[in-house]
Amino acid sequence: MAKSDRRTFLKRSAAVVPAIVLGPEAAASLHARPQSEVPPAASTTLDAGLLGAVGAAVLPTAELGTNGVSQAVRGFQGWLDGYEPVAELNHGYFSAEIRYTPADPGPRWQAQLEALDAEARKRHEAGFTELGPADRRTLLAHHIGREGASGLPGPARADHVAVGLLAWFYATSEANDLCYRADIRKQECRSLEDVGRPPEPIP
Repeated sequence: MAKSDRRTFLKRSAAVVPAIVLGPEAAASLHARPQSEVPPAASTTLDAGLLGAVGAAVLPTAELGTNGVSQAVRGFQGWLDGYEPVAELNHGYFSAEIRYTPADPGPRWQAQLEALDAEARKRHEAGFTELGPADRRTLLAHHIGREGASGLPGPARADHVAVGLLAWFYATSEANDLCYRADIRKQECRSLEDVGRPPEPIP
């Protein structure tokens, strides 16, 4: 994939958030492992229809297709289902600082989805899921403000559900492979036989 193609892909996919560079806390938030007592996992189930409409507005639909967007939205909900609030994070070498994951963002995100739907009905006399992509993005822009202007946060630290979805997606191997059009699988270990081989291109 040429540099110009990658730039176009990244710009188009972040229609609501002006920058998609992951913040330094993204990987830690995604792969947090408790080191002591395990807190209860988050259990908030977001409205599937509204979350899917948000995903269709902010994710790269041209590259993912309808099925890919749906898969990404389900993956985000699956991540939220297994999220452990206030879990102790693995700290780096030579660091004594103990850090914890944020509180469960699910209830706040569900309230935001409901607020988007309510505002859509007042502004357009139609639910958020019934709006076209442009109207959805305009409405989302009012709610997101400048969050993500200097890079996406870790998913659980995102103030808005749309930013959380984007942050989660762009930290996945699938997004990395899609960007480079190659089967890189950055979060998987390659066998010794494959170490010297370049990743296979994705058609």
